[in-house]
Amino acid sequence: MFKAFYWMFTDAAVKEMFLKNIKFILITALIATVMFFIASLFITNFIIGGLLFILAIIALLLTTLLIIGYFWEMTANIIERKTDILSSSVYDGKTKALEKITLPDINFKKCIWRGIASSVAMLIMELPVILLLMSRVFLNNELLLPIAIILQLSIWFLSPGLFWNYAKKDSVFSILNVYTAGHLLEKRPGRYLWNCLLLILNFILLGLLTISLNYIFSASTPPDINNPLEMLKYSIYMLLAYIPWLYNIHVKSFLIGTLGDTNDF
Repeated sequence: MFKAFYWMFTDAAVKEMFLKNIKFILITALIATVMFFIASLFITNFIIGGLLFILAIIALLLTTLLIIGYFWEMTANIIERKTDILSSSVYDGKTKALEKITLPDINFKKCIWRGIASSVAMLIMELPVILLLMSRVFLNNELLLPIAIILQLSIWFLSPGLFWNYAKKDSVFSILNVYTAGHLLEKRPGRYLWNCLLLILNFILLGLLTISLNYIFSASTPPDINNPLEMLKYSIYMLLAYIPWLYNIHVKSFLIGTLGDTNDF
C-alpha cells in the first residue's frame, strides 16, 4: 500500500540506477550552488559579480529543469513497465504478476527540453482558471470567482490522470485530455483515490522536510549578501534542499505512473 515511498530500494538494479541518477543530479546542483557562492564573493564588483550571478542563476535554472525533465522521463518509464506472469506451482496453476520497473539514464539535453515543455504544459492546464480570474478583475463579476475555484479543484482532482497522459504522450496539449483521466478513475477508482491521498501525504512530507531545513539553516530570512559565512551557509542549504525534492519526485512518479499502464490505451 505504501510501496511508493520505498520502491526505489526494493530491486538491486533499480537501487543502483537510483543512486547513480541522484549522484549525477546532486553533482550538477553542487556546481550550480558553488557558482552562486563564488558570485556572492564578488558582489562588490558590479561587472564581475553581476556576470557571475547571471551564470549562477542560469546554472540553478538548468538544474531545476533537469530534475523536472527527469521526473517526466521516470514517470514514462513506470507507465511502460513490463509485467511477467510467474507460476507459483505447476500443480495448483496459481500465477503471480510481477511488475518490472526500470529507471531511465539521464539524458541532459532531453531532460532540459522536457522540463521546458512541461512548464508550458502546466501553464496550458491552468490557463482556463487564469483567464477566469483575469475576467473577474476586468469585468468585475463576482460570480466568476466561485466558478474559478470549482474549476481549480476539478483540475487538482484530475491532475494525476492528466499528468499520467502527459508523461505517456509527451505532448504539451495531451495534458488537457480529461477523457484519459476520467477513464483511469473509472477503471481503477480505488487505486486512483488512494494514490491521490498518498500524493497529498507526499506533498505534506516534502513541506515538513523543507520547513525543517529552513529552521536548521534559518533560511526563512534572506542572507546578508555581504557576509561570506552567511552566503556559504545559504549555499549549503540550497544544495541540501534538493535531497527531499529528489525523494519527493520519485514517490510522486510512482504514484502517477502506476495509475495505469500501456494496455489501458
